[in-house]
Amino acid sequence: VFQRKFNLTVTGTFTQETRNIMKAARCGFPDVIPQEYSVYHKKWAKKALTYTIESYTTQISQDQQRSEFKRAFDEWARHTQLSFTEVSGTADLKINFYKKAHGDGSDFDDKNGVLAHAFYPTDGRIHFDDDEEWGVNASSKKDLYGVMLHEIGHSLGIKHSDISNAVMFPMYSGYIKDLRLHADDVAAIQESY
Repeated sequence: VFQRKFNLTVTGTFTQETRNIMKAARCGFPDVIPQEYSVYHKKWAKKALTYTIESYTTQISQDQQRSEFKRAFDEWARHTQLSFTEVSGTADLKINFYKKAHGDGSDFDDKNGVLAHAFYPTDGRIHFDDDEEWGVNASSKKDLYGVMLHEIGHSLGIKHSDISNAVMFPMYSGYIKDLRLHADDVAAIQESY
């Protein structure tokens, strides 16, 4: 099942190819075996959502982080009638950077394991592992924009995809210049909103 889920050669044995995928950096959301995209049964009841950045990483300037988060929200908005506005204080979506245990039952695991996780609507929490090396437009670090783009999908109610080029694929693909939503991601968000 694991080999099929991650588009590997299905051998039924623990191959090196399988080991490599199992060790890859990824989203912390549990895997299911969907056919292409899959959506959660809940969604936001409103179209105008707010977000706040409650804590930042010290690895990137706050202005760069705000810019990357806005860019990721704008990409989802481009394919829906949803809007996302940054606010201070109470918001629908709450972004934080944490290390290890942080009180939500989904502890982070140091570097190169789980990069981030988010909760389905209408929870709104989006968490990043601050032990990772975060970067902007840098292939040598974890791409903040790309990971945020994926986690926003969960916060909007989209589950993982089995399409390896989709943003909602659970394994981290590294920095991709001009990353945009895949047709599979667009189909999922348009089914929901």
